[in-house]
Amino acid sequence: MRNFEIIDRSLFLMNIFGVHPAKVGSKIQFVVFLFFIINYLITTYWMIMYFILKDDKDVIMFITLIANVLCTVHALLYHVCLYVQRPKIMELLNDMQTNFWDIENYSNDDLRSTHHHTTKLLRIKYVMFCCMVFSCGLTYFYGRILEDMETVPENMLFESYIPDGMNFWVEFLLEHIPAYGLMLLEIALDFLICTILSLTTLQFKLLRYELERVFDTTVDQSMKISEKIRKCNMHHTFLLSFRTMLNDAFSMLMLAYIGVVVMILCMEIYLMFQMDSIGNILKTVVYSALMFFEFFICYCYPAQDLTDEADKLSESIYSSGWYDYPIHQKDVLMLTGKTQIQVIFTVGGILKLDLPTGMALFDGTWAYIELC
Repeated sequence: MRNFEIIDRSLFLMNIFGVHPAKVGSKIQFVVFLFFIINYLITTYWMIMYFILKDDKDVIMFITLIANVLCTVHALLYHVCLYVQRPKIMELLNDMQTNFWDIENYSNDDLRSTHHHTTKLLRIKYVMFCCMVFSCGLTYFYGRILEDMETVPENMLFESYIPDGMNFWVEFLLEHIPAYGLMLLEIALDFLICTILSLTTLQFKLLRYELERVFDTTVDQSMKISEKIRKCNMHHTFLLSFRTMLNDAFSMLMLAYIGVVVMILCMEIYLMFQMDSIGNILKTVVYSALMFFEFFICYCYPAQDLTDEADKLSESIYSSGWYDYPIHQKDVLMLTGKTQIQVIFTVGGILKLDLPTGMALFDGTWAYIELC
């Protein structure tokens, strides 16, 4: 289905990194996964050894080390989460294929236009994010080596120790594994979650459309009112369970992700105020902007849209004309009660992931900038 176009791209990348949800138990996938994990750990070791063996250490060098290590931790978190949660991710995708209502079954122009706009916007955001990730990555990884072409540890993709007997260019190439692992896994996981949230929001929009027409016998005379109510009730029950599955799969990852992102942003902003070079300052600004874009566009906005759409269900029931059909009032009351259950995407079961949470992160970062 075209709705799942971006999810298919994410699955393609996940297959490359040994975390494809449909290949649980595959020995090849396990070996590939282990290969990348070992590379993350080796690169982290080289970064730490570079700092330990450096003679002229300072605070800026230490903060740069922590920021670089957090990048590999970021990639490690994504990789391990995708590997561990493969069965849950596969269950989510199967449920989407099996139980999501298909827009092709609807002829309403407004619905189809909204659906088209949402999927088009997803593709635009995907392209924008890919461009930002690769432009930021290329600048960050290759900027230093292109300035002076010196084969020194400072010009590695990450500032790293070069072991005795190791050729600079061999290690330079090896560091592409964690570097591109981070970029491609960011794209795969961020837009897997973003797309699932957006498509789930569309399901609530379709459910609202059906609820508003439950008592309109001129729309669909082939179904009795009780059958329409049952159909809406079952789909709402499914969407509530789908929300729970989504949180079970990604909630703890989001808690760790926010912690890592906040630390990276604080360190990058601190480094920005210590830099004299305009080029280095611009690189830090672009990297920080990428973090904010990722958090807001891939998580906060889709999660907020999902909550807002689910909150409108009770309004749709109320405007359906239920009061003219007293025989069905009990069913309507039960359905209305269910709509009071909040549909939220959580951060570790502690915070709601929505625009207020995103703005709180932004305000906290801005307060840190003022302190700097």
